[in-house]
Amino acid sequence: MRLLKFILSATFFLCLSITGSYAQSTRVRGRVIDDLTGEGIPYAGVYFKNSNTGVTTDTDGWFAIETRNDSLSIISVSRMGYLPTETLIAPKRFNTVYFRLKPFEDVLDPAYVKADNSYVKRLLGKIKEAKGRNNPEHRNQYDCEIYSRNEFDLVNPKMVEKFLPRGFHFVYESNLRRKS
Repeated sequence: MRLLKFILSATFFLCLSITGSYAQSTRVRGRVIDDLTGEGIPYAGVYFKNSNTGVTTDTDGWFAIETRNDSLSIISVSRMGYLPTETLIAPKRFNTVYFRLKPFEDVLDPAYVKADNSYVKRLLGKIKEAKGRNNPEHRNQYDCEIYSRNEFDLVNPKMVEKFLPRGFHFVYESNLRRKS
């Protein structure tokens, strides 16, 4: 009985150790900081090189990333305005990494904007030329009837005088004739 317990427990621990070795992952935690100020760099891209596994840092520059791919051993950091940096990490282990990014000023040549309305003048000229051809009143297909009707239900003659505009009293009078 004792031998059976020993064999079962040894087999159990052996299975756990084999499973644990296959299930190990590479974990990296750390912070990305500015080399000059020492402050955390927010929203920097942290990723494993040659993979699509990555995260962005939080507002204080902290990050945590994990992968089960044990062939990934280089972690890279990039952020606009800073030189990209990468470092070697130990696969299948927990790593703590601090990146110090150096500011990089990429000076662009100035862009000059010159006001030129010749294109607009050409476009408006073409619209003016086509105005006669595109006039809907000269086309047989264009036909439109507009009908608007307003109806008022006012019983009190004093209210009618107050709400109806001048020249529209005939509307009220014609409705009275129809109802009587």
